[in-house]
Amino acid sequence: MGDSNSIKHCLKTLRLYLCYPLIGTVFGVTLIMLPASAQIPCYPQFDSEYYTFSFPTQYPPLVTSMPLDVLVGHIGLDSLCKAKTYGEIETFFRARTYWDDTLKYAAKYLLSLVDYDPVLLRLTQGGSPSYMSLVNVYRDYLVASARGLSARPELDEAILGSDYILVINVTSVTDRSDTSAAFAQHARIVRFNVVDTILGKTLPGCYNLGGTGASVPPDCNWFDISREQVGIQLENYGLPADSGSVIAALPMPTKQYLVFLRLSTLCQTSTSAYMTMMPLYPISAKSGVFEVTSGSISDPMNLFGVGNSPTLSSAVEAIRTRILTIHSLVN
Repeated sequence: MGDSNSIKHCLKTLRLYLCYPLIGTVFGVTLIMLPASAQIPCYPQFDSEYYTFSFPTQYPPLVTSMPLDVLVGHIGLDSLCKAKTYGEIETFFRARTYWDDTLKYAAKYLLSLVDYDPVLLRLTQGGSPSYMSLVNVYRDYLVASARGLSARPELDEAILGSDYILVINVTSVTDRSDTSAAFAQHARIVRFNVVDTILGKTLPGCYNLGGTGASVPPDCNWFDISREQVGIQLENYGLPADSGSVIAALPMPTKQYLVFLRLSTLCQTSTSAYMTMMPLYPISAKSGVFEVTSGSISDPMNLFGVGNSPTLSSAVEAIRTRILTIHSLVN
């Protein structure tokens, strides 16, 4: 893990995206709508919304109500990260030449942990002094292995790299600018209601200030999308990336989307982690955000394997089928 100054510099210049380590769930979740006077203790210059979480009180963070796959996954990950170094994890994954049983089991249990509670998994990797960000390294190498070796590389990368896969209705958006940033100067805060949860059963936002669990509006969840990053993805896939095309690709109120999202850490103290949530940009020209129009989506890269203009239901079914395949240890 880098020192706090390097993390803050990364956030300032890259608008939070791809700044590691990522952390992330449960024990004392709070959504803070940031007024001018509210500041994150470890990152006071941050001027947008954030989630704050308390770290677990034990590692691995086991509770008896967890499903068996989740218990096994946390225990196995804890043992691996306490026994292995960065180099050993890298060597292990680089030695894989095909999508073997070891990788299948790794994918199965990672997916179980993410689906049960993505935030808890990220808090575990960030809060435990015994292995810190090794969990993130392990996950990144597993995603890279899927991209290179699995039978459905693009879709597996999207599934294993996401913390949440959701169908949402956007309720409101707020545009923010930071002209002092070196790269991503324009961001949009997208608030939404969840229509369907495909992956990631525990969402981070629906707790009031103070974490007492009082009732809150249904659109208490949000994510942050960078206009500049959307433009890069359009360019990477050979699509028009002019200002009009980028703005047209951003989420809009009253519209429905299929989204792939990932938690990202702003900073952390000894007791708490402060996070934002962002699209999984690299998986598609759509930056992980697929607009639903008349019951269908545009999928120019055929990520879901059901054509370039599939119905939402067929795309969701393709994702769920692949998740079931991963859980079943099939290619």
